[in-house]
Amino acid sequence: MNTNFGKKYRLGLIGSGEMAHAIVEGAIKAGVVAPEQVICSARHESSLEKMRLLGTAVTLNNKEAANSEFVLFSVRPQDFAEAAKSVFGLVKIAISVMAGIPSAKISEMLGGCRVARCMPNLPCRIGYGMSAVDVSAFSEEEGAFLLALFGARGKAIAVPEAKLHAVTGISGSGPAYVYLFIQCLAAAGVEHGLTEEEARILAIQTVIGGAKMAESSDLPLETLVNSVCSKGGTTIQAVECFQREGLSEIVSHAVSACVKRSEELAQ
Repeated sequence: MNTNFGKKYRLGLIGSGEMAHAIVEGAIKAGVVAPEQVICSARHESSLEKMRLLGTAVTLNNKEAANSEFVLFSVRPQDFAEAAKSVFGLVKIAISVMAGIPSAKISEMLGGCRVARCMPNLPCRIGYGMSAVDVSAFSEEEGAFLLALFGARGKAIAVPEAKLHAVTGISGSGPAYVYLFIQCLAAAGVEHGLTEEEARILAIQTVIGGAKMAESSDLPLETLVNSVCSKGGTTIQAVECFQREGLSEIVSHAVSACVKRSEELAQ
């Protein structure tokens, strides 16, 4: 499937913050869009400096950005009503990275258009993001463009909009869970005599290495867990403690709380 669209589509951005910059920078480097096919708008000139350095057109007029095949809205949900009003009836295809606003509501507020909702996560900023995109309203080629746009900063998968609440609970909010685990693991290292720097390095690299090995292996995760454990050894003591203390239930409850809040915000 084609992922190099070059100059085929014009991409407009309304809102040019860090996430928007990361997406555009990755897409340009990957050849998904050409710089001259991108136009970015923002409220203030200072917000457009980094976009200008990428070679894109910049403007303070949302209507100019809306004159594109695809328009990415990267604004805070509470600011969307104002942004939508400024381009009402002009947008053909809206791409939303806003949490909590359903596609039907976005389309209605824009005067009727097709909508691709996406849930990216923070590591998109460094090229290791995970994004899920609802491409159900689009042709195969349009869907490929949307997945390539977000996949340029990591990985992207297609999911129906109804699953985006679950996505929020896993990958959208998930980086915070990883940081929390690293923090706890490093703190435990300090308790046992390591310096903070030593414990931080050991904890972070262990998470990176474990994740990379899981990514490259076809084995079930349970098998990978068992492969580190040996009967009567050290690892099994920690794993059995996690199991006794209910780690699985804690994670399940935490994700459920996140998903529930995502669903509430969509009402």
